[in-house]
Amino acid sequence: REQIIPVFRMSTMLWAIVTMAVVAESAWESRVSVGEKNVGEESEILCERNWVVVLSTGRAGSTSLMKMIDSVPKISMYGENHGLLNLLYDQLLEGFEATNEAFHHNAIDSIRIRKATQDFLLEMMGHRDNNETFVGFKQLTKRIPNLNLVSETFPCAKYIINYRRNISAQVQAHMNRDMDPELRGPDFEEKTRKFLQNQTDYLMAFHREHEQNSYATQ
Repeated sequence: REQIIPVFRMSTMLWAIVTMAVVAESAWESRVSVGEKNVGEESEILCERNWVVVLSTGRAGSTSLMKMIDSVPKISMYGENHGLLNLLYDQLLEGFEATNEAFHHNAIDSIRIRKATQDFLLEMMGHRDNNETFVGFKQLTKRIPNLNLVSETFPCAKYIINYRRNISAQVQAHMNRDMDPELRGPDFEEKTRKFLQNQTDYLMAFHREHEQNSYATQ
């Protein structure tokens, strides 16, 4: 039963995405008219592309989910970017906060910086514009400790929250794949369990905060 439920939930979610893809831009524009995208410069710049972002804990089937979504017509879905968002964010903070004359710069426009980040990710994914209506990527939460960074960079994205309900099985998957048994400490399993539970709780909190434009799978 535990194996059937995730497949069913994924199929339901994919059906919703297929529907979005079929109706394509007309449906997106109707959402704009009812206020899903905020009016203003930020939305005009950051929401001109339709993004789909999969946020997931590790060993929860996110790679299979990514491939399933990528197979849907009018969607280009890419893999992880090695925490590139987090790396860029750290560098941006240093730039914004720099006061030393050696790092002199004029006022930085945070909206245009976030748009440049979107464009940079597209280049890093090798994306070339074609007839796709949606474009996106997947990312593990352990590589983006601050998920607000994602929502600030992609404020109008559709988020797919992917997690594994059976934490014990997820822990076992980590132990089977990620570490030589001889290198595990006596409390490795418990630490991994707590880490995954915290990551799952964080994901679900993000989902509740963005429930109008996020979908949870397990």
